[in-house]
Amino acid sequence: MFYLKIMRRHAGNVYSVCQSQKIMIHGSYGAVFDRCLEAIKQINKGQILTEDRVLGRIHGKTGWTWRSFGENIEFKLIKTNEEDIETIYTSAPIMGWTLADYGKNYDNIDIISKYLTGEA
Repeated sequence: MFYLKIMRRHAGNVYSVCQSQKIMIHGSYGAVFDRCLEAIKQINKGQILTEDRVLGRIHGKTGWTWRSFGENIEFKLIKTNEEDIETIYTSAPIMGWTLADYGKNYDNIDIISKYLTGEA
């Protein structure tokens, strides 16, 4: 029953352990970059490893949980014009051989999406 609900909600992405999302955010580049940094901290055990404002890259990770050995969180920000920033973020298992994550990476993307869009 639980998996049927997930499959309806996620429409095909449920089987991939690597999850990614792309959204357009209206705002200044600095404000969007800062918001992305804060989004990583919204995830349980989330921490920032590296950030590069010039290249628009952020790399973070999460710690071990009962659902996974941790995840890599990557952000790529692209300035399309003065007030629109294309934001691409990915959550993938730290261990490359991971076959199942019990929806953990999808949940990470969901938490980030809700934070960046103001739904959280």
